[in-house]
Amino acid sequence: MTLKVYTHSDVARLVSHRPLETKIGEALTLLPQGNDLAQRLDQAKRLGARFALLGVPEDLGPKANLGKGGAELGWQAFLSRFLNLQSHPDFPTHSLLLLGELELNDLQTQGAALSNQRPEQLAQLRELVAEVDRRLAPLIEAVARAGLVPIVIGGGHNNAYPIIRGVSQALGHSLGVLNLDPHADFRPMEGRHSGNGFRYAQAEGYLGQYQVLAMHPFKNSAASQQALKAAGFGTVTYPELFVQRSLTLDQALDLLCGRLSGYPAGLELDMDVINLLPASAYTNTSLALADVEYLIHQASRRLKPRYLHLCEAAPARHPAGEAFGMADCGQALAAMVLAFVTAFDGQASTGI
Repeated sequence: MTLKVYTHSDVARLVSHRPLETKIGEALTLLPQGNDLAQRLDQAKRLGARFALLGVPEDLGPKANLGKGGAELGWQAFLSRFLNLQSHPDFPTHSLLLLGELELNDLQTQGAALSNQRPEQLAQLRELVAEVDRRLAPLIEAVARAGLVPIVIGGGHNNAYPIIRGVSQALGHSLGVLNLDPHADFRPMEGRHSGNGFRYAQAEGYLGQYQVLAMHPFKNSAASQQALKAAGFGTVTYPELFVQRSLTLDQALDLLCGRLSGYPAGLELDMDVINLLPASAYTNTSLALADVEYLIHQASRRLKPRYLHLCEAAPARHPAGEAFGMADCGQALAAMVLAFVTAFDGQASTGI
């Protein structure tokens, strides 16, 4: 099994206990014991779980896209903050299954010895990303088949492809995906990396419709934008929202969510859409954290997505150092999960 299942002792090491307080880490659900994953997921569902938290600690995808590392720390940053939030009576903590993390230490070790500036080693990095696909897709499929909503955190945007594939295969239907991201990640199919996950998903029939919110035209190649248009996919751009201000956030959501009607939905958030957040593509020309929380909550209310993917947080890229990055990324990732879960009013989505 390529899944490291979390135990009570794993969680206890991450939670700061205080008398007369209950933290989220002390109240959420862990995977029941057993040998068969499908049966264990079904049992967790019967116990009241609706969402499955899964970590993907890798930075191979961004490196294979000629970018920088650091995205492997997003999952740990999230856990350190989220598990120590107070368990609130109006928040359905029991509905969260803390599943664990994908086992990727062997691939990370191999990738650390490779340079993305040498063509033959770049090809090896891209094959390692393809191996991440092979490990992640069946796990996501198993979670979705159990009727749980995967919340996948950490790693690069390359993981959009195996997540879309896994959910699509579980449902027997292609997905309609909304991505909050300055980049459409629709680069050519030149070997797997963080910049072409949606292109692979579309080419293989798992992605039926795709819309990008806050895409920056000057941060996407002309070829990628042409391919996006040729596929019948669309965008609302950052300039439309914040430079020209021709659309409000709600108008943009209404437009893009309308284009996704008829498909079971997926929701993607590249953390570099958040202004000044340490991410693989760190930027100071993007959205405020509070606006992104609002967009996640409102998009989730409209779409009732079948999964949430939070990727590209890279704590080590904080200008003041990794410790500050862990704090900032952890708080932002935790906020997005809260915004997502509360949009469901405690109920998992059903139907298309």
